[in-house]
Amino acid sequence: MSVTIRDRLNSYVQNGDIAGGSILVRKNGEIVSKEFAGFADIEKQIPVSENTVFRLASMSKPVAAAGILLLKQENRLSVSDLLTDYLPEFSDLSVGVLKEDGSVSLSPLARPLTLEDLLRHRSGMGHGGVSVSYGVNTVAPGTTLKERAYQLSRAPLDFQPGAETGYSARCAFDVLGRVIEVVSGMELSAFLKEKFFDPLCMPDTAFVPNEDMKKRLVRLYDRSKGTLKDFYAPDVIDSPFLFSYPSGSAGLFGTLSDYDNFVQMLAGRGKRILSDETLAQMTVPDPTLMTPKGAWGLGIQVFNKKSVSSRSLAQGTFGWSGAFGTHFYIDPVNDVTVIIMVNRLDIGGSGSYVSFGLEEAVFEEMHLIEE
Repeated sequence: MSVTIRDRLNSYVQNGDIAGGSILVRKNGEIVSKEFAGFADIEKQIPVSENTVFRLASMSKPVAAAGILLLKQENRLSVSDLLTDYLPEFSDLSVGVLKEDGSVSLSPLARPLTLEDLLRHRSGMGHGGVSVSYGVNTVAPGTTLKERAYQLSRAPLDFQPGAETGYSARCAFDVLGRVIEVVSGMELSAFLKEKFFDPLCMPDTAFVPNEDMKKRLVRLYDRSKGTLKDFYAPDVIDSPFLFSYPSGSAGLFGTLSDYDNFVQMLAGRGKRILSDETLAQMTVPDPTLMTPKGAWGLGIQVFNKKSVSSRSLAQGTFGWSGAFGTHFYIDPVNDVTVIIMVNRLDIGGSGSYVSFGLEEAVFEEMHLIEE
């Protein structure tokens, strides 16, 4: 007998894998499953609900990518444009190689960095040990997005643009956010609010939660030695990704229903902000850098069927995840969208076993096909 979506979500709460979470599944645009389980705050016994606010972490990246693609759609930029067309401070970039003695040797770029390199995680920016040794993941309090971009322009890349792929967790999409500011003439949070959050009815999505959102924000738990423990002191409401600037890499907070409105837009439903042509371009996998999991589209990952996790996913399914267990995907073969909201510090991000297990439950309960 297959495990239902509700049972699987409840089992993760009962087993102490997560404090609480929610999942929303649509088929042909209609809600077929919307489940809430467990607690947003265990100590205060506050249950996860429709209005619970989660740390979206890297599920911010598709939103930032959508901002770039909207500017492309408006003919204000092209993804093939050089990064230096908009941020000339990146004109002195180099590529670093870590030597056996711990020193770094620098080489010039074989070709300039493009916006597409950043969108497809093939920029070399913040991918490995060399850039990390230059402090790219350390942000001083009070840093602005303009200052953040300048900081990243001073660090070497980990590989030549386009030569490899990987994951730029904290860097590339911050830079893309700064490009949005330069091109639009608007602060990133204001741009996204005007162009996406307001028209898509996403009132509870922001880079800095307001006082009402803070009251509904889940606690962040760490499963230390098999027991969930609150990462913060009881009177602290915070996030490892609550930056002083709007981080397109990992900075957004939001609710399940808010993000569902964004996902439906990506699926070509609801309020149409990005055209069918633009959405189709977003979901084309990088043909030059395929991996066993699939390949990067523009700000999202396009998964291969039966990826290395042995998940049941139809070919061409695309989406992404956040470090604390948030996850979404769009399956165009079965016309299914899935959004999962969980916040656990050590859940594994895109490798979360909770996400994988819920994906399997969706696949089994709905009798989906892989082709």
